[in-house]
Amino acid sequence: MKNVRSVLQCKEKISTKDYFSSKDTEIMCLNPNDFGGNKDLLNEYCQSYEDNIISSAITILERRMCERNVLLNDSEVVRDFLRLQKAFLKYEVFSVLFLDNSNRLIEFNNMFYGTICAAEVYPRVVFKRALDVHASSVIFAHNHPSGNVDPSEEDICLTKKLRSGLDLHDIRVIDHIIVGGVNGARIHSFSDHGQI
Repeated sequence: MKNVRSVLQCKEKISTKDYFSSKDTEIMCLNPNDFGGNKDLLNEYCQSYEDNIISSAITILERRMCERNVLLNDSEVVRDFLRLQKAFLKYEVFSVLFLDNSNRLIEFNNMFYGTICAAEVYPRVVFKRALDVHASSVIFAHNHPSGNVDPSEEDICLTKKLRSGLDLHDIRVIDHIIVGGVNGARIHSFSDHGQI
């Protein structure tokens, strides 16, 4: 009974933000005996704990980038940010970084969610959002859960279509970045490859 109670307390701590603000390090000192000898259960709770930390870090990073008017002139800053956002996704997500005329982040938006190999993107929704937030430029990004960061023919056609539509509104497309590989280690930049 003690083990069940311990597991439930751990689960509660992991699933609440209160855990992250406390100095309680109990979760880091757990062993399989706390989980009735079940290492898989221990690993599941540790994974959940780490996922919450990553999620919190991404939220903090997004807020700081907007609050501090971070200039996104440095492609490495953009790539690092996108690696955090997309590295562990198991399905494709198409996102847009909306920037002002000084290349400061106005908004980061995960606009379309897909399957393990595709995400349906609706250009008119992207155009509308860019106009709504008064973006001067954009950076597109999506992930390839397979790890292969080579753009598909559909990726290239979509980028051209989006660029053509945004050009009509004087909104510049800076780049389209594909994130893939273990921990987002691989990146393909359309801009670096002359595809923008």
